[in-house]
Amino acid sequence: MIKESEALNEFRTIRKNLPEYLKKIDKPVMGYFETYVPEEIIYAAGMHPLRISPNDRQIAVGGSKIESFACSVSINFLDQLLNGTLSFLKGVIFSRYCDSLRAIADIWQENSGDSFYHFIPYPTILTVESINFLSGELKKLVNHISGYFNIKIDEEMLTEAIRISNKKRLAVLKFYDLIKKGKIVINSADFFSIISLATIMDSSEYTQKLEQLMQQTELTDDRSIENSIKVAISGIMLESTQFFEIVDKTGMRMVTDDLMFGSRAFKELVIKTKEGPYHAISKRYLSKIPCSTKGNIDLRIDELIKDCKEAGVKGVIFYLVTFCDSEECEFPILRKRLQAEGIPVIGLEGGYRVSSEGQFLTRLEAFAEQIGEEL
Repeated sequence: MIKESEALNEFRTIRKNLPEYLKKIDKPVMGYFETYVPEEIIYAAGMHPLRISPNDRQIAVGGSKIESFACSVSINFLDQLLNGTLSFLKGVIFSRYCDSLRAIADIWQENSGDSFYHFIPYPTILTVESINFLSGELKKLVNHISGYFNIKIDEEMLTEAIRISNKKRLAVLKFYDLIKKGKIVINSADFFSIISLATIMDSSEYTQKLEQLMQQTELTDDRSIENSIKVAISGIMLESTQFFEIVDKTGMRMVTDDLMFGSRAFKELVIKTKEGPYHAISKRYLSKIPCSTKGNIDLRIDELIKDCKEAGVKGVIFYLVTFCDSEECEFPILRKRLQAEGIPVIGLEGGYRVSSEGQFLTRLEAFAEQIGEEL
């Protein structure tokens, strides 16, 4: 019997006790909600960029402040603001993302008092003009932070922040590659916990722990997962550890994904350009594998198909957050393309947390049986 990885246990502990971890952060914390807000700028300001994620509490007051057909993830974000859960934040940064989050941004601005608030009007296409436009908007963000907090942010600070973020991205991509190649075998719940923390923990600390973890090829003495059925998980915001535990119960195992805060958050680096760091950051974020709220769906599907083939997955689990209109529109196209490549797909729909474990378990067990027969 091998000794379980110390680094893996540290990730598990942090994920399980996030409030305690966040209390220990010794920098001002700046919140954001999706992957189009450049963390490099927050780091350059000497702050900690924190991706706000849905918590497990039942929504109390948020639902009364916005339409009931807004997605439950956005309503949960609003609930955390109104009930004081996020009072430790020094501010929040929004970008033009989806209709629900735009509504939350407006309500947030009205209810956040004197705390810092900034909205980035984001382009949706990649052109020379859009890169230049976003560069200008990021300079406005830096000027706003500098003036509000009375701090200086220069290009040297931005360059160092880019280096830190790129190092983290390279480590995460290496981790994905090791899992896809079978050199590291890990269950879905642990995989999710590790990747989700990349946008919550301090980048340097996270990179160090992940590099320590990757030095071991055997992370657990659970040999049963070696024979599990390899699957990919697709969607936008899937934050429920319980969901990934259900996947593991069925004998399936996530070996890749295209979740917004999964692989799609790390696949592009900020590459130095002669125009400077603002231009380089803008080009990177506009070149990302797009979410369903932006860009060409074919880019996302092509990348998912490539990852599925590299990892040897037997099927794809697509999780749709109820009332996420953009994902609902893309799913039929994604399913058709994957099935044309011989990759079975199952679509599941739910909220920010699992409310019907039995139903999900039954459907996923049937899917596992279906794709298992094709092995």
